[in-house]
Amino acid sequence: EQLRKVGWEANTTELRYSKGTRPTKGKNLAIAEWPTDSKTGNSGYADYALFIGEKLVGIVEAKKKHTNISSVLDGQCKDYAKMIKPEHQKYVINRFGAYMVPFLYATNGRPYIKQYEQMSGIWCLDVREPFNAPKALSGWSTPEGIEQALEKDIVEADKKLASTGYEVLQDPDGLNLRYYQIEAIQAAEKAIAEHKQTALFAMATGTGKTRTVLGMIYRFLDAGRFKRILYLVDRTSLGDQTMDTFKEVKLKELLTLNQLYDVKSLEDKELFERLDCIVDALNKSLPRSYTENIKAFFKILGPKLEQSQGMFNIGWWLWPIGRYVERYGNEDWMLSLAFLKELTKRFTGEYAIRSLLREHPKEVMDELINWTKEENVHVRRLASEGVRIRLPWSQNLFVALDEFERYYCILTNLKDDPEKFVQKSVGNNLNDLYKYNPQKADFIINEWVKSGQSKAQNWIIKHGRRNQK
Repeated sequence: EQLRKVGWEANTTELRYSKGTRPTKGKNLAIAEWPTDSKTGNSGYADYALFIGEKLVGIVEAKKKHTNISSVLDGQCKDYAKMIKPEHQKYVINRFGAYMVPFLYATNGRPYIKQYEQMSGIWCLDVREPFNAPKALSGWSTPEGIEQALEKDIVEADKKLASTGYEVLQDPDGLNLRYYQIEAIQAAEKAIAEHKQTALFAMATGTGKTRTVLGMIYRFLDAGRFKRILYLVDRTSLGDQTMDTFKEVKLKELLTLNQLYDVKSLEDKELFERLDCIVDALNKSLPRSYTENIKAFFKILGPKLEQSQGMFNIGWWLWPIGRYVERYGNEDWMLSLAFLKELTKRFTGEYAIRSLLREHPKEVMDELINWTKEENVHVRRLASEGVRIRLPWSQNLFVALDEFERYYCILTNLKDDPEKFVQKSVGNNLNDLYKYNPQKADFIINEWVKSGQSKAQNWIIKHGRRNQK
């Protein structure tokens, strides 16, 4: 599912080598159980081979939850990449030393957590250059991202960076950098050329840090060393100052950085892209484990909503925390569920709870059945809204069909709910269900009618059938 979400066609049951699936022009395929001549692992079968058209671009190994996945790259993945069968070498785009596949991936299915780096996330190794080190990713590479990476030549970019002078940065009509600012940029470039993962600048207030970084960003982009650079600040005022500098200072051919490249601020991103930027920063900055972080979040939730409406107006500031739970909640799903019960009394938990339902459908739905009897209207509403098949801004979820008895119980417990806020959610559930299994939707309604009618139930049925002719 995670591979499909980022653009790969993946189906462990159907898209298998043994069932005749082969690389196809115009398709981005993750083909399961791809055979190699390796003697390690599962008789030489890689869990997935990634193909962009007919180009073999990746090998994926999926392991059990508590496996140290960084070590899997050094073992099975590397061996698979070396031992591509002769009859499959027509898919090989190049040889990279002993390897015939450029990108190797290993995962144990756990969301990435900085504090458990070796035991979580998706680990990737770009074997095209011997100096590349394995790194943990927060999500799978997209086909477009891999194609962009294949177009980038790091060695050539480093050569261009080393051979390009600093005249543009020293132009009195442009950045007009001083000698110490140039030396700072040279030190950063030296660290990059030596393939270091981190570098720290320490410059006094008033010495022109923003302009120094602007010059460094320009050189990295101009040389093609990086395609994207994130500039992160801890205060809005610094962000505004930086964007003003990017828009005003002239660089190459009297053009600003904004004119030369696609510079975007957080305001330029879509809502969920913004939230993910905040969640990425939270995950990197919070020093404790997921469980400890959630316990801390309990303490800052603030007062409950006093009415059924207003969650997005009053509790909007909690959305990044909900997104954090959505991405990492299965690290401690029971605590996450308890947290969402409290979160939804101030904001919505309808997006975050879906990740828990995907991994633990029976257990979570059993708890939602209990929530249908709660006094708090937001908890009752979440019990219904969380199990919808087609929730706006979210990937479809099919626990309504896979766990129909539990789903039926949730809706039935709420069919006479006095709050319109809950009634609308139950009606929307029926409307979704009619799109995928109208027989089951009719079954629910018929069973309700047999047991009597109420004003709330009649409204829910009408709302659920609004698109039926």
